[in-house]
Amino acid sequence: MRLLPLPTIKGGVKGNDPGCASTSKACVYGIQYGDSSFSVGFFSHERLTVTDTDYVDGFLFGCGQNNQGLFGGSAGLLGLGRHPISFVQQTAAKYHKIFSYCLPSTASNVGYLAFGASRASSYVKYTPFSTNSAGASFYGLDITGITVGDTKLPVSSSTFSTGGAIIDSGTVITRLPPTAYTALRSAFRQGMARYPMASSLSILDTC
Repeated sequence: MRLLPLPTIKGGVKGNDPGCASTSKACVYGIQYGDSSFSVGFFSHERLTVTDTDYVDGFLFGCGQNNQGLFGGSAGLLGLGRHPISFVQQTAAKYHKIFSYCLPSTASNVGYLAFGASRASSYVKYTPFSTNSAGASFYGLDITGITVGDTKLPVSSSTFSTGGAIIDSGTVITRLPPTAYTALRSAFRQGMARYPMASSLSILDTC
């Protein structure tokens, strides 16, 4: 692993340590996520081996020294967003910014993570991404409404006009504007009326 001084870093990355101004000192990075988790460490580059025959030279990454939050003992985070130094962007020439994954529901099931184009099922449906106002590195979707069963909920499209939605695999639950959530909660409770409700748990009021 080779630590990087700031002048050699690509993608407009900014260091937050005085040493980053020097060409001879390592650069310290710091990043905070939406759930207040954060990571601080050294910025570096190394050959990244994806498979026995597939590798990426000079791959940029952060080596976390102080990681706090809901990481659950994970060995690290793989950035698949649109930021210039994400895995997707750094391997664009090889995998053409295409990836797919399936997260297993239990530890006994097997998921997968695939990079590059593959033959998709004829049942796959596509929708275009949008650029979200929260940041160009996010994958955004323009939401026009919410349907439960065959019923479209009485939620104005203007509710989502300020930025639509962000697809984020690191966010545990779906978060909605209050008016949209209230309508969805009401429809869900109505559809599940024959089942007894459990006590609320933290912000989870419909269990």
